[in-house]
Amino acid sequence: MKGQRQTHSQHRSRVPKGAPMGRSEADVQDLRMMERCLELARQGVKQGELPFGAVIAFRGQVIAEATNHVSSECDVTRHAELVALSEAQKILRQKRLPDCTLYSIVEPCPMCSFPAREARIGRVVFAISSPIMGGFSRWDVLSDNGLSPRVTSNSSGCGQSNSSTREAGQGTVSLSLFPGQELQRLL
Repeated sequence: MKGQRQTHSQHRSRVPKGAPMGRSEADVQDLRMMERCLELARQGVKQGELPFGAVIAFRGQVIAEATNHVSSECDVTRHAELVALSEAQKILRQKRLPDCTLYSIVEPCPMCSFPAREARIGRVVFAISSPIMGGFSRWDVLSDNGLSPRVTSNSSGCGQSNSSTREAGQGTVSLSLFPGQELQRLL
């Protein structure tokens, strides 16, 4: 239905078809969550939104997910990441989310990155960097030492990846690029 978000109970997560053997459980979970983000993005397009989807997982279980609601609600602040983050805080009845992971297809923008940081979300996973509007790669919101305490950011965490690490506030931000062949397979 237009404008509605699905909860975890409304869909079944599955290991992606053809997932290579030998992957760690975390890699398979990241890939499964990214697949769900793509499904949400497709749903959003059908509802007249831009193709963005976000999932919040609490200790490995989906607790909130969303598409963009910018067009349907005529509100530029209704990005998928913010909608999902808000829903997760309501479900868990807490503003801090250290045991949660935010999954998004595209690197969260600064507007989405700062609330994720303020919520102390444990980890951020995204497939595509955004060199113009990225809240990590361009604007460094997720790891700036001058802001509130950090989050851990993975631009994927899936399979074979390129990794780098930067010191950030009270912790470390590690980056690993989502393998291009994995994203193509999901599309």
